[in-house]
Amino acid sequence: MFLAALLIATTCFASAGSTAESQALALYTAIHKQNWKALYYLAAFSPTIKKSLPTPDKFASDVQKGIDQGGNSKVVKDLFDSMRNIRMGKAQIKGNRATVPTSADLSVQGSTKH
Repeated sequence: MFLAALLIATTCFASAGSTAESQALALYTAIHKQNWKALYYLAAFSPTIKKSLPTPDKFASDVQKGIDQGGNSKVVKDLFDSMRNIRMGKAQIKGNRATVPTSADLSVQGSTKH
């Protein structure tokens, strides 16, 4: 599923003075608010991919278009809208990479999942 792949596989760029936990929270917040332009600035792309990326506005439009054309756009929107109690654990940092355990409550078909 798009959400699972995005949440698991997306890497973030850390801004100066930020922590791995705050970057993970920023990523979750962008997804929760469906702010795909913010996602553009948070995601770490390889130099090759970065050269081929559209503008941030076009990127945001393309992500939304992909969701809308996926056939389950209302389900995806409702899932992102339902995100509550987003939590970040303590980051484990190795070199220039950090793994941050995360969790959130989601409402799926009227039932809250933790």
